Amino acid sequence: ELHCIFGANTPVKASFINRTHVSCVSPANAAGAVEVTVSNNDMDYSNAVHFSYISSATVNPATSIVSSYGGVFFTITGSKFMRSPRLKCMIGDRLIDAQYVNETQLVCVAPEFEGMDTTPVNVSQSSDPLEWTTSAFYQPYKEAQVTSVYPTTGSVSGGTLLSIKGTGFDTMSGIVCRIGDVWVTPTFANNSLVQCRMPAHVEGLVKIQISHNKRDYMPSGVYFEAVADHV
Repeated sequence: ELHCIFGANTPVKASFINRTHVSCVSPANAAGAVEVTVSNNDMDYSNAVHFSYISSATVNPATSIVSSYGGVFFTITGSKFMRSPRLKCMIGDRLIDAQYVNETQLVCVAPEFEGMDTTPVNVSQSSDPLEWTTSAFYQPYKEAQVTSVYPTTGSVSGGTLLSIKGTGFDTMSGIVCRIGDVWVTPTFANNSLVQCRMPAHVEGLVKIQISHNKRDYMPSGVYFEAVADHV
């Protein structure tokens, strides 16, 4: 009877496809490479080929808040990741090459998305379509655009309450103000207005921007002017 033998495992039944192809299901085995042979009679064996068993990866539950414009690197954490040319992320129905960082981290580049729905992120390091793991999610958002700030001037000592107006503000995604190079948590936020306290800054113009993840932000032509305190 036609069998496949995977390393030292008990032979498994093989299905005949044609004179040059058979199909068989691999038995459980520890991670690593084994030799696979085929036999018609359990006595005579074919030449060996190599088959690699890999550990099943796990992905930590998390949601990545990423710009819907795409092109942004985001990190997936988990365990038992392997450096492999088959390492892939699938975001929704988009198949993307994954970059191996170490056994607990992968990096994928977010694609552009038109929709705003939370999308599952799958990871595989095998050519087997059944080996996908899902625990992470991708939440696209439209980047916030700042249109104005009031007041437009204030003390270099900081403390001025800035009312920042614009579009695309998402209060559910951890919105923050970027004032110059300083991240400031808002004291109030809705879909079109964010209020932040001006930090201390050297005298001069300070660019005002809004981000949902302390990483991505749209270019802004809106500035606040920090002026010297009068003695």
